[in-house]
Amino acid sequence: MPSLDSIHWQFRGSVFRCQLSMNYPNLGTIYFQREAGNRLTLNVHSVFVHFPSLVSYSQTASPWQELKTYPSQSVEGYSAHKMGDIQLQRQAPVNILNGMVSSKWYQINFKQNSGNLVFDLAPVNFQSAENQFARCVAGLLPKGFQELKKTTYYFSSGSSTLSDAKKSLIGDIGLYVNADPSVIAVLVDGYSDAKGNRLENLRLSRIRAEHVEESLLLAGIRPSLLQVRAHGVRALIGNPESSLNRRVVVRLVKKPAGGKDDV
Repeated sequence: MPSLDSIHWQFRGSVFRCQLSMNYPNLGTIYFQREAGNRLTLNVHSVFVHFPSLVSYSQTASPWQELKTYPSQSVEGYSAHKMGDIQLQRQAPVNILNGMVSSKWYQINFKQNSGNLVFDLAPVNFQSAENQFARCVAGLLPKGFQELKKTTYYFSSGSSTLSDAKKSLIGDIGLYVNADPSVIAVLVDGYSDAKGNRLENLRLSRIRAEHVEESLLLAGIRPSLLQVRAHGVRALIGNPESSLNRRVVVRLVKKPAGGKDDV
């Protein structure tokens, strides 16, 4: 635990992601994060985190309270994609953040071969940043890029009509594309099954794609971003007459900082 006067929780966020973080001098950074379309996580970045065998947390007494031992709870969901970075998932981040909002102090314990690593989480200089974090979370987009970068809409045999429920999903795409200037194209590809005449199937796949295009335009997507293509019975999936082939696929193309398109 750093000295109390050096504890400063910081907020940063957008409609895509909200973060509430604190830096531990010579140890690392810990931050709560909520991304559009995802649950709250608690993330730790430290060179001292070495793929722990067990992660647990417990409430702890503040320095001005009588010393008291609280029960420890194992973190059921956590992932370490590389050494030095670990993400706590599921219920633990929610419990810890809600407790800190109520002025409770916590410890997170990482059990490792090299010895235990303990982070203390203190709700000091916390409330203002947490209030900004809460407002940010309330304004997040319904879904993020990972959920929307490729979406598939299926149709009944011979039909080109989208249900109202599917149209609402297209609304989420519109919200995202209008908020993210790095999206440089929205690809709309129509397909059909192999029932009936080949040319008729090609025509039907185009009508389906154009129907989805119309819904995307109504969702506010600029016409210049849309690219519509019809493929008919090309790229069949499994049984040629399967319902999986009566589909329109919408893909978002982003231009990342590196210059290569991200589809």
